[in-house]
Amino acid sequence: MNSSNFFEGLLYIKDIEFSHNYFVQHCIKSEYNSISLIKNKKEKSIIDIGAGYGRLIPFLSPQFKVIQAVELEQNMFQYLDIRCKQFTNCKALLGDVFKMENWLKETKRIFLLAQNTIGTLSEDDRSFRELIGNEAMPDDELFVTFFKAEYLEDVGLDIYKTLSNWVGKPDLQRSVFEKGIFKSETNYSSKWYTENEIDSFVERLQPKQILTDSSESFFRIVHLKL
Repeated sequence: MNSSNFFEGLLYIKDIEFSHNYFVQHCIKSEYNSISLIKNKKEKSIIDIGAGYGRLIPFLSPQFKVIQAVELEQNMFQYLDIRCKQFTNCKALLGDVFKMENWLKETKRIFLLAQNTIGTLSEDDRSFRELIGNEAMPDDELFVTFFKAEYLEDVGLDIYKTLSNWVGKPDLQRSVFEKGIFKSETNYSSKWYTENEIDSFVERLQPKQILTDSSESFFRIVHLKL
């Protein structure tokens, strides 16, 4: 592994997983709590989409049957792979979810998008909905954390300023707060969703059941049976 990528991974853990930012920690703890409440976890497998440096891997692996952690960025993947190799039930996969052919073939899978990963995917949410619609099997589930657009200008900027080493300084000229669009000076971008957009996303997936729909201040956690 490239030594610079290794130290980058350690810095990521320091800045994100052990961040002193209240909002970052609040979201992480709420995701952990919601995931912990999932029933029959040992019978289910996780597909962690946009797994990054593997923040969730040590938490997920002991609780679920199999973990497939998917990451597009090579520099993140190298550290993700190291983390996954610490657990016998975890496999890291480098690739674009929109071009993948080797999806995990376990039954009872949960597609996981933590901390609004969907906002930073390379495709729009319509493409993602189509992907899930095509790939989902009976008994599959989807777990997504959405960040809310109405909080982008205050909470969002506070978070991104804390994470400026990773996303760059906020570009206030190109960010469109009322539409939930954040852009940085290094061209990082993310989408925060309005309540109506989240509702529409869920409705268009036509889930069999809404298992969790929890709204907590600046984010909303949705867990669906597909």
